[in-house]
Amino acid sequence: MSLLIAGSAAGRVPLAARAEQAGAGGQGASALPKSGDAHPGPDRGNSTGTPGLPPTWEWWTDADVKRTIGLTDQQAKKIDEIYQDRRRRDMPYALQFATLWSELERMTEERAVDEGTYGVKVQAVEALGARLRESRTTMLYRIYRQLQPDQYAKLRDLNDRRIRDGRGRGAGPR
Repeated sequence: MSLLIAGSAAGRVPLAARAEQAGAGGQGASALPKSGDAHPGPDRGNSTGTPGLPPTWEWWTDADVKRTIGLTDQQAKKIDEIYQDRRRRDMPYALQFATLWSELERMTEERAVDEGTYGVKVQAVEALGARLRESRTTMLYRIYRQLQPDQYAKLRDLNDRRIRDGRGRGAGPR
């Protein structure tokens, strides 16, 4: 379960691959999105508009959530420190990811480079995406370790309700 709501890079496919997927579904080129629909990173951005970092529900700052799960001010402070540390540490990677993604999208649209050059760019994008996903998963684990089992269960229930109500999207393992 993703409590910092975020999509995975696996769902963000460059145009060439989307065209192939669309073709397999019988929709052909008409299924291709416009360039403005392109994805800038492993996630579309976040509440502060940072490309490459996940959109977040900073639940530890929400008074209703804190009350519902019994989160202490000390726990909330520690969780925020973990979250902010990851943001600071990964910001350069997130920005680089967004840049490389844009370059890959451009290369895909122009279809002017050879497959080897294109493959190198894909590898760079995927490597950075993997690094960001690993960092996010580790951060979530560190955050979850700050919670008591009953707090974690209540938080999961709250997040599941948010997803059902269309106020969040889930990605990642529970």
